[in-house]
Amino acid sequence: MEQNSDLQKRLLLALTLSFVVFIAFDLFMPKTLKPSDANVTSAVQEVESTSSAPQVVSNSPTVTAPSIATSAPTAPTSDFSAPVSTFKALTTVNSDRFIYSIDELGRIAQVTMLEKKYEYEDQKLQLLNPSWIKPLEIRFSDANLNAEALKTPYITSAPIIDLNSANTKVILTQKLSATTVTKELTFYKDGHYDININLSIP
Repeated sequence: MEQNSDLQKRLLLALTLSFVVFIAFDLFMPKTLKPSDANVTSAVQEVESTSSAPQVVSNSPTVTAPSIATSAPTAPTSDFSAPVSTFKALTTVNSDRFIYSIDELGRIAQVTMLEKKYEYEDQKLQLLNPSWIKPLEIRFSDANLNAEALKTPYITSAPIIDLNSANTKVILTQKLSATTVTKELTFYKDGHYDININLSIP
C-alpha cells in the first residue's frame, strides 16, 4: 500500500513539474507571428462607374503612373513603381514547351507553358501575374533616371527567337539620358537563361 502511495506522489509531482515547465516555456519563449502579405497595403474596393475597371481606395496619398491601358486592377503607385499594363511584346522566345514574351521595358512580361499537362479548362498556363514586378526589371536609385527608364523602350536585336534553331541569343538596349543599359540574354532549350547586364556609366 505504501508503495502505491509513493507511486501516486511521484506521478503527481511529475505532472506538476511538467505543467510548470509548459507555463514557463510559454511565458519566456517568443511567440511566432504569422507572416503578413507585404503586397497588401490597402483595401481594394470595386465601385460601379462608367468604366468597368475597379477603383482603389487607399489610406495613404498616392502618385499615379502615366495613363496606360491596364489589364488588371490598378494598385497604389509611387515614383518607383512600374506601370501595370497590357504589354507589347518586343521579343518572343518560342520553344515546343514554352513561350517567353519580353516587353518594351526589357522585362519578361509573360511565360506561357505549352505542354498538355499544364492546360486547365483548355487554356495554357501563364506563370506571371500582370500586377507583380516582372523578372529582368531594372530599378535605379535616382528617381528621375528611374522614371525615364520606365518610359523609354528597349531596342532588340531579334524580335523572334526559335529555340529549335541555333539563334538563342538576344541583345536588348535602352538608351537613357545618363546611361545606356545593355542586357545580353542567352536562352536554352530547357527554359533557363543566362543574362549579362552592362551600363555605359555605372
